[in-house]
Amino acid sequence: MLIDDIRISGERTKRSCYLQVCKIGHLLCRSRNPDFLLDILNRQGTNQAMPWLADLVESSEGSLSILPVQCLCEFLLNSSSSNTSGLNEAEGETKRRKEKQLLLHLQNLLQSLESDKRACYETLDYFLRRLSSQQTQQRLQALKGLRMVLTPLDHQQQQPMEVGSEEDQWLLRYLPLLPCFTDLYPHVSASLRHACQVENDPDTVGLYVQFLVRFAPQGLSDLADLCLDMSSVIVERSTILPAILPGPQCRARNAIDTHRYAHYESIHAVCDAKSILSFSGLSSLCSTIICAGCWSLVQRAP
Repeated sequence: MLIDDIRISGERTKRSCYLQVCKIGHLLCRSRNPDFLLDILNRQGTNQAMPWLADLVESSEGSLSILPVQCLCEFLLNSSSSNTSGLNEAEGETKRRKEKQLLLHLQNLLQSLESDKRACYETLDYFLRRLSSQQTQQRLQALKGLRMVLTPLDHQQQQPMEVGSEEDQWLLRYLPLLPCFTDLYPHVSASLRHACQVENDPDTVGLYVQFLVRFAPQGLSDLADLCLDMSSVIVERSTILPAILPGPQCRARNAIDTHRYAHYESIHAVCDAKSILSFSGLSSLCSTIICAGCWSLVQRAP
């Protein structure tokens, strides 16, 4: 028995050395057809712990580009939400340094003119599709991830994220500045419209509505989809409008801003109702649909 154990141990050691010499792990990480890492990530789901992911990212610290962006995004979420109270000062500093390196990599990926558009799409999609999750924690994590990857790092360090207008800048200011924003807008808009049908936080819903009104599409077919989704929110979630606009039932801190955009667009919608289909901006079509549900609220609001 002892001889068999020694032989098995020797074979394992030999196999481990062979894998290290041939760098099989790096080759598997680089594979995209099939994409082994992404397949493992999807199989495990978002609710399971993935300690192997931290080791994988750390071992690829010098070349993060070999990993799928989905792995990097998942690691960023797990790392930012993990408890560091048990770490000593050196370990905590190392953890923060690695998080900063990863965050800079993702931000450069989104902001560089030379970046692959598919990689930019996959990065934002990883967070955006979680905004309509039925689980509140998933939505909160997705919002945190979007703020981190879209808000410039120097701004995050100078002014920590607080509840209020600064917290909204990731969507209203920094996202539209991305070089790939025009190409990604249809997907962003669809994700936020779906999120409006699920999200229960009035401030967050108000933020999504502000974005959809400010950056309404110009194409009639895209605008029709926007109108249909927003009208569904008005009809099926009748309590959400009073909660996001100024009034007795208001529960949103950004209600004034939401009212301001809705009121401005509503006036244009009413003035241009007769020529809505030929109106060059076409953004008032969305306001017409929204007005059907909230015009009385907008008139009563201060």
